Amino acid sequence: MNLKKLLKTIKLHQQEISTVLGIIILIIAAIFVIRYIRNLKNEATTETPNNQNQNQVHVVTKGETLWSISQDYYKKGSDWKKIADANNIALPSKLEVGQKLTIPDTATAETSPTTSSSP
Repeated sequence: MNLKKLLKTIKLHQQEISTVLGIIILIIAAIFVIRYIRNLKNEATTETPNNQNQNQVHVVTKGETLWSISQDYYKKGSDWKKIADANNIALPSKLEVGQKLTIPDTATAETSPTTSSSP
């Protein structure tokens, strides 16, 4: 008797049950879509550092200036400001021998310095 009563109740509330099940399916589908999108974003962020070059470190030697270092790395002395900014150098004339400078990469930057005969 309980089975007949249950089936009758289901039949009477068929529309409500269908609506609830439909909502549950939509929620599950939304969860899968959100996870998929997050996974795509995570893959994109993990690939980005591999495509970019690492910053290089340059040790200042006697007679070097930001201009000459910039010429070695960027082929343009006028890019010395990039190096100064990356290293928080307010007074470019105050470089010290042995000081380590971070050389930021740019789209046109060389991967290694060229040898320069200028002081």
